[in-house]
Amino acid sequence: MPIPTTNATQELPAVNQILASVGQAPVTTLDQTNPDVAIAYDTLLQVSKEVQAEGWTYNQEFEYEIVTNNNKEYEIPNNMLQIDFSESYKGNIDPVRRDGKIYDRYNHTYTLGTTAGDAFKVDVVWFLIGLISLHLFKTTWSPKQQPYPHNELLAIHN
Repeated sequence: MPIPTTNATQELPAVNQILASVGQAPVTTLDQTNPDVAIAYDTLLQVSKEVQAEGWTYNQEFEYEIVTNNNKEYEIPNNMLQIDFSESYKGNIDPVRRDGKIYDRYNHTYTLGTTAGDAFKVDVVWFLIGLISLHLFKTTWSPKQQPYPHNELLAIHN
């Protein structure tokens, strides 16, 4: 069964580059029944997430407005890597990520604001799934080198 991807035409070469770095043959599809492909694709996702977590111009938003739900809680989306409340809220709350929601350690509650729909300004770093296709690895190893391939992360700015 193929792995659901967003840009297989660019992800496949990246997965093949990872496979080649450990001495495996290239593949023609991103098929998760092949354990090597599944591991390489998971590695690509993980490295992409780590690189994007640094916060780049393409995945950062400042003063992004979030709105609480009917329980006056804010559920953090899965693709939100980092969230930081703007300076104007600091001191009134001590927010942390807990159980997929924002928890206020200062007031010991998940409840934010006084009514459902209250808005807060936050700085956000998003995980942009479509960007996993960026070539995150630069292979610097050749067969003449020993003993093992070495990969360097590339800092990618756009």
